[in-house]
Amino acid sequence: NNNNNNNTVLLFKNLNITNGNIVTTLNVNDIILDSFSISNEWKNVLSANISSRGASGFTSDLKHYVINICVNVLYTNNNNEIQDANILIIVDLDLKYLLSWFIFENEEKC
Repeated sequence: NNNNNNNTVLLFKNLNITNGNIVTTLNVNDIILDSFSISNEWKNVLSANISSRGASGFTSDLKHYVINICVNVLYTNNNNEIQDANILIIVDLDLKYLLSWFIFENEEKC
């Protein structure tokens, strides 16, 4: 059984460095689900948390700010089975989608 208190939402917050105000907030759980709901038949992302340090930068054309980071994800599949995955994700922070990803298998982790 999954308890809603165990759900973890991973948020990326863009701050104005002058005044510290939050400019935008991205729900990484939703971005991951958008990418895997059809192709991998994920029904829900129950939790996502950072598993290792990441890096930030820009796309090769310098038009989009990206962050790459490893995350542990707990999700339910279309059979309502709870599964886990360790994924290297590259998030386009401007367009709010997964630019690229790699799912580690066989107990390997990034």
